Amino acid sequence: MGGTIGINNCVINTIVKVRTMKLIDHIAIFDDYIDLNFCEQVINYFEQLMSTKAIFRSKLPDEELTEAQRILRHGAYLDGTKETNRQKLGRLDESLLLNLLEANITNTLYSILQNVFNEYLTEYPTLTEAKITSVDLKMQRTPPGGGYHVWHDDRSEWGLDHRQVVWMMYLNDMPEGEAETEFYYQKLRIRPKAGTVVLWPAAYTHVHRGNIVFSQNKYVVTGWFCTQPL
Repeated sequence: MGGTIGINNCVINTIVKVRTMKLIDHIAIFDDYIDLNFCEQVINYFEQLMSTKAIFRSKLPDEELTEAQRILRHGAYLDGTKETNRQKLGRLDESLLLNLLEANITNTLYSILQNVFNEYLTEYPTLTEAKITSVDLKMQRTPPGGGYHVWHDDRSEWGLDHRQVVWMMYLNDMPEGEAETEFYYQKLRIRPKAGTVVLWPAAYTHVHRGNIVFSQNKYVVTGWFCTQPL
């Protein structure tokens, strides 16, 4: 069905706090949308998984690893420094694909996405004319000194033209003057605040970057609403 993200809805009244969308030049901002306790739970789960990173160096065969460790070894972990030719000067962060790892968190995040996307569709109903799906839940940790310093859009590379809308959930507060999501043409900086969800067009009109982090880790979950083959 066009305009949905292809998931089963679940009750998340204890997770979602406010359902008010603020729209700035096609950028939708849902302030205080996710319960802070849930944000903290997701961060804690991420840190627990990252503490097992030794499995990347482990010589143990797959059958002697836990299921989560096998999944981590075979594709759930992403190193942001390898996604630009400038390495750490271009980007510094680490990510896990939560949708490959934990069903309860995944289902809740999908449900939050369904709700915010449905509100976005009230402003942009032509998106319903295509089959739209968001699959990957990219949980990202950016350490002090890190960020996505290069101006970019999310459709700039060959094979990414199926991306239509970018989404991001901020899981922790960041001090003023650091770690903002900055949009070049809109002259807009969004300061990360726990529980806030943001959506924006994936195309060149919304070139952006993740500004440098100074004081503490920044945590987000991010991904894309993409058109799928008919």
